Amino acid sequence: TRCTIGGRLFLRLRRGMKKSSSGHPCRCAPPRSESPSNRRRNGRRTSARNDHTKQDLKQVAGTSITEILATAVGDTPTESIPVNAIEASKRLLIDHVGITYMGAALTGAPLIAYARDVGGRADAMLLGSDLRVPAEMAAGINGQFCRATNFEDSGPGRHVGPLCVHSALAVGQRVRTSGAELLAAIAFGYALSARFHFA
Repeated sequence: TRCTIGGRLFLRLRRGMKKSSSGHPCRCAPPRSESPSNRRRNGRRTSARNDHTKQDLKQVAGTSITEILATAVGDTPTESIPVNAIEASKRLLIDHVGITYMGAALTGAPLIAYARDVGGRADAMLLGSDLRVPAEMAAGINGQFCRATNFEDSGPGRHVGPLCVHSALAVGQRVRTSGAELLAAIAFGYALSARFHFA
């Protein structure tokens, strides 16, 4: 796996948010006594780490958090995703497409009429209709159909199923991605949501 600047910062952020196992109230390890030789050695290590972090921060100056996270995700090979995560993504995709059709049948008429009136690029299917609409519209409306049933997944991050599934599905149709990349995008969406949720 390539270790990018964004990836290193993302991992450091994740590590830094973990509480120490000692139960110390701050987000760092509690102070402990050190011998003079250990103090000098640790001081050199800390200085090197600080220099490395400063270098990383200079290189990403002016870069948004979204860009850093997108780089970290984009540079992670899809083959590194655990098999059980891909299988879970398959189940989520099937479940959420199914309940989206249900939501469209129950509450979809006004939004389908709105999409027909607005029009735009024929990127992706608007489920429950004969329309193809811009990817952003498909993601939003299909996600709302899904959410309206109250049967969607509510994993880490609270009701992220419609967001992860329909954003990936809409963009995937627009760029004609493969099934493997679609499932990877859903898995990455869940992973990011969970990390934000537990941070």
